[in-house]
Amino acid sequence: MDNKLLYDAEILNLETLIEMYDDSSVEIVNCALLGFAQAAEIKLMKLETCCLVDDLVEVSRVAHSLSGLCRFSAAVKLGRLSDELNLAAKNNDKLHTTRLISEIHTHWPVIEKQIKHIVKNYRDVDA
Repeated sequence: MDNKLLYDAEILNLETLIEMYDDSSVEIVNCALLGFAQAAEIKLMKLETCCLVDDLVEVSRVAHSLSGLCRFSAAVKLGRLSDELNLAAKNNDKLHTTRLISEIHTHWPVIEKQIKHIVKNYRDVDA
């Protein structure tokens, strides 16, 4: 991997993503990251809506779905937060659920910045 590519593997683990797809091409990496970003934004909007109407069952369902999306996209920290959110919502812990949704929304711009950086600067490992 190009040492000039700066990223935080605790936020988005590019090496894990490449291993999952068994492909380090620019096209695959960019497609995976941009697809993740688009799908995650939809889930984040659903989380916000569910929280506003106090639907913890739906929060749990969406958080579980977001967690799976993160696993298949190597979004490490967001995946961890989504797992915690799923558990808090299942336990009917409204305060912790609200705090986690806020933390997720605070973390999202960090992930977006990292995705943009990778998409702009990533070069094929085998090139």
